[in-house]
Amino acid sequence: MNHLLTDPELRGGIEDSAALRRAIDALFDDEAWDQALPLTLQLMALEPQDPSASYRLGSCLQRMEQFEPALAAFTLCLLAQGDQPTPGPLLRTGECLAAVGQRERARELLHASVDAARSDPQYAPLQALAQQQLDALMQVH
Repeated sequence: MNHLLTDPELRGGIEDSAALRRAIDALFDDEAWDQALPLTLQLMALEPQDPSASYRLGSCLQRMEQFEPALAAFTLCLLAQGDQPTPGPLLRTGECLAAVGQRERARELLHASVDAARSDPQYAPLQALAQQQLDALMQVH
């Protein structure tokens, strides 16, 4: 059992968004997706317009192989980011699209992730991952 679930703050629910994010991130580190899911939903309820909340929800659902709901969460994240989407949600959306068989749309999102990552060196690992996945999709016809 994860040590976080013995914390009284978690048993009673967390009202503080920062504490909720820390708890979710710790569960993600432990790959405890089933335990993280209710907390990601709670964070979305507290901060529905926060792109990091919908990104966490999408990430959790994607790891649980719930690709359609993950797509919805990543789409909310991208909408909240507006005209300047970051590479992470673009990459994850592309991965989910590929998982549900929408290869052409997946290629578009992965390409957008590569492009968005070019402008900032901190995104180099995401750029490389998106390019690798884009190349793999291009080989599959």
